[in-house]
Amino acid sequence: MATTTAISALPQVSDSNTLRPQMEELLFDFYSVMGVVPRRPYPVMANELLTDNFQGRFFIQSSSELMCLGKAQMLASKVGRGGLQGPACQMINMNAAYTADGCVAVAYAAAFRYGRFSMVRRGAFKAVETEHGWALRSLDEDVRVVLLPETRRKLRNPSDQPRVWIL
Repeated sequence: MATTTAISALPQVSDSNTLRPQMEELLFDFYSVMGVVPRRPYPVMANELLTDNFQGRFFIQSSSELMCLGKAQMLASKVGRGGLQGPACQMINMNAAYTADGCVAVAYAAAFRYGRFSMVRRGAFKAVETEHGWALRSLDEDVRVVLLPETRRKLRNPSDQPRVWIL
């Protein structure tokens, strides 16, 4: 009895290893232009981050509003801008894959902590490669702001400790 062994081609590992950092860089460049994270140390051109047919949808859970913005509206909006300082920590989870039409489809989750507040942003975007680098074609994002509990302060002074009187 003879058996045949078929060796199928494995997907290229090097593409996925280089694609994720590029997509993270694109997302954080977008966040820096919109004011969610501090400005990047290198110049970021906002016009080059978005394609001409860009469509962005943001669902803000705290107010239950859905904002739909095109490229011109996105560049002129004040989304995320304000007196917030840069986040104390960043965390990102990302899955990226090429689609049949040559785009890159990315699903992600990012969390940013600002003092006692945490902003959790989950979404998906499609990116295309242009002559200037990667650009966003569409973005769907769910934004949630969470109030973190205050850390309990230790009692350092003996007079601050509760007293129990038994008579």
